[in-house]
Amino acid sequence: MRRPKISKDAPITPKQTVEEAFQTIMQVNFDHLHAWEPVAYEGKDTDGVRKVRVSLRRMRSAMPIFRAALPRSVTDPWAKELKWAASLLGNARDLDVLIDERLSEHKQAPGKKKLTAFAQKSRDKSYAKARAMLDSKRYANLKRNFSKWFKGKAWRDELSGKERRLLKKNIVPFAVKALNKCERRVMTAGSNIKSRSDEELHRLRIQCKKLRYAAEFFTPLFDRQRMRNYINRLKELQDMLGMMHDIAVVKDDILGPLLAPVKDKAAHRFADKFIAEQKGQYSDVQKNLFRRWKGFVSTSAPWK
Repeated sequence: MRRPKISKDAPITPKQTVEEAFQTIMQVNFDHLHAWEPVAYEGKDTDGVRKVRVSLRRMRSAMPIFRAALPRSVTDPWAKELKWAASLLGNARDLDVLIDERLSEHKQAPGKKKLTAFAQKSRDKSYAKARAMLDSKRYANLKRNFSKWFKGKAWRDELSGKERRLLKKNIVPFAVKALNKCERRVMTAGSNIKSRSDEELHRLRIQCKKLRYAAEFFTPLFDRQRMRNYINRLKELQDMLGMMHDIAVVKDDILGPLLAPVKDKAAHRFADKFIAEQKGQYSDVQKNLFRRWKGFVSTSAPWK
């Protein structure tokens, strides 16, 4: 199946209102979701599940960014449904990363083929669950009703006068405030980064992801090259945090459940060795993280 040629970048403009920009962001990501669904369903290209999951998460992440104009009471029902759909793709994505990125890079060793085979069987089951979700009535209802909601601006009747007035204002000052808020949360979560626990670093990763989505949404409103440079620095930081998180959870969240019903000793021995090697890489990744953090902190925000 051909990979769809579609951009996830929202073509918002400085002339749009807050409401128009929100609607544009939702539409672009909804179209992105729809375009990648067949690829995810087929399951041959692992980018399919990744792209669908990212589209769902981007739409959900846009909601708190626009919280000042669209309160929780309006967006939470949709956020919960988007989270539900994305969660059913999570295990498939985790196993894609384990098989295609982590295990494939590891040199051949006794037990590797068996562990990979067990992981592939588990991935097949996870993809079957993903297809069942995409085929479900609940998902069909979500797509149909959610698109009606944002295309028809159905939130208007549920808003206060202050919120309706804010939606009619220009997007640029709103975007500046939203980006500043997201950046402050990253800076707070990353302060004293060298003493942060794995759990705290995971929270920093989440805040980085939210800031990155916001920066990508609002890139057309500011100097594009500076925004791209800023996003690249943020992505480098996010990648390091992602690697550290993967190392921290590989035993309990991925390999533990995968091997719980497996009695093959060679697979278990290789898994133990693999986990030990991953943990051994942690300090190197951590050093890179500190460098990436310094690089990000020294990068001036293009919207200021």
